[in-house]
Amino acid sequence: MTGFDLGDLTASDAVTAAVTGFFLWLVARTKAKGGEEGTADASQQVVDQMESWTDKRLAENEKWTKRLLNERDQRIGRLEKRVSTLEAKYRAALASIRRLLQRHPESSDAVADEVRNDL
Repeated sequence: MTGFDLGDLTASDAVTAAVTGFFLWLVARTKAKGGEEGTADASQQVVDQMESWTDKRLAENEKWTKRLLNERDQRIGRLEKRVSTLEAKYRAALASIRRLLQRHPESSDAVADEVRNDL
């Protein structure tokens, strides 16, 4: 196979590569403009910018993650309530079927196979 296989490249990998490339370019540009005396200051500025950018991304990711977890928890709550309601209705339906079968035992063949064992 010739070339690179980018099939496993994720969006996160692409962003990381782009940010790293940008900061390397910025350092090279700063060194070219500032000479020796400005290199330490420029390097610290780049480090500060990287830390600031990283902190912002982490804060955004944390906010996004919390929102997703909150939405998931709300959905789980709704589903639990729905299951509880359906269980109550199912139990009531089984009780009604039992009463009907006690009054009309000849109708037992009308009971669906899916619920027959639950009676």
